[in-house]
Amino acid sequence: MRIRGRKAALDALVMYMMEKGKLFTRLEYSKQSDVPLRIGQVDNYFGNWSRLVAIMENDYPDAWKQIHAPEPEPAPKPEPAPKPAPADDPLAALSKTAPAEKSED
Repeated sequence: MRIRGRKAALDALVMYMMEKGKLFTRLEYSKQSDVPLRIGQVDNYFGNWSRLVAIMENDYPDAWKQIHAPEPEPAPKPEPAPKPAPADDPLAALSKTAPAEKSED
């Protein structure tokens, strides 16, 4: 009976870590709120965390590869097209102040 329970627990833990895409450390796993097994149950079934990891690696090699697969690099963002240079404003020349003429009074 214990082996059947351990197998079910291992299946649940493997599926959980595959969904999260990461192999958690014991501390990280204990801080998660949506875990399938409490950390005490994991200890009861496997003895310690490193034994769980070793069993997971041996019994589920495909899942192990998927969990440890490198994340794909994001596609590079295309460079934005340069903005066209603003056309010369015909009124810009008129808006400049003309030099004051000296008056001879």
